[in-house]
Formats: sequence, C-alpha cells, structure tokens
Amino acid sequence: MNLKTINTEDKSFTANGVEYFIETDISIQRSVYAEACKIELENGLRAGKWMEDWVKVYDLANAQKFADIVVLAYNNRRGYKDFFKNHPPVVKLCAVFINAKDEDRRTITDDMVEKKIADFVEEGISMQSFFALALSFLKVEVQGYQNATRDILELIKEFGTKLSANALSTPISA
Repeated sequence: MNLKTINTEDKSFTANGVEYFIETDISIQRSVYAEACKIELENGLRAGKWMEDWVKVYDLANAQKFADIVVLAYNNRRGYKDFFKNHPPVVKLCAVFINAKDEDRRTITDDMVEKKIADFVEEGISMQSFFALALSFLKVEVQGYQNATRDILELIKEFGTKLSANALSTPISA
C-alpha cells in the first residue's frame, strides 16, 4: 500500500474517516504545547548536541568534576529513554493546528494528540506531509512575531519622540 500525502495548499483532508482542518490560528494553551513540541523537535535534530556533551564529559573529567559528569549522563539518559516509544515531534506539532470539525480549539491534551496521530497512522500519511505542514505553520508563526516586533518598535519610537518633546500628555497611537 502506498503512503498518502497531504496537499499543503488544501485546508482540509480526511484521515481514518475523520475530516481534519489545517488552521494557523491557535490558542494560548496550544501555543504552549507547540513550544514544547518545537523544543523536542530541536533536541531530536541537533545531532551535534551529543558530541558537545562528550566534549563536556572530557572537560569535566580533566577538571575532576565527577558529580557533574553523572548529572550530564543522567540528563542525557533520561532524555533518550522513551525516544522510540514517542511519536515524532513534528507530527505532534502538526496535531496542534490540525483539528477535527467539532474539536475545542481552546485546549489540547496528550489524548487529543494521540487520537489524531492514530488517525494519521491508520490513513498512512507520509512523514513528508507533516514536515511540509510544520514548515508552513512555522513560517506563519515567524511572520506573526515579526509583525508584533515591528509594531512594538514603532510604539517605542513614538514614545521616545513624545518623551523628548515633553509631550507625554498626548496619547500614543494604538
């Protein structure tokens, strides 16, 4: 059986009989969950971290800081112990902004994510689709951050101008 792909231009697709909608506007709770997925994704893709940690072990051993070596080893072991039991973080990230019609967009739980991923697996959707969807979502998110930063900088500039003109009684634009 061939894998199925999701057209990133489409706004919806069906997986395991459930119609899912691809959305870019997410709640605060979902944003926090997405941040956790991004951290997990970054740690999974940072192949250099393992090498960096071995360099730290070498340096700590030379400094005879054996307790620090134990802590570093424990943290790495804990981080990898369930690696093969978990779903890929990119798919979990996508589950944040891919929603069923009747789904409450305000919240997200591990059970909701598990249900979606089970549907995606059953449907046989390719990983390539999820990488493409995640990239599209992250581009929209970055654009939002850039717009917010630009607006804040404009307000700061206006505030500075009014402060130097001693015109603080004049309201700052909204």
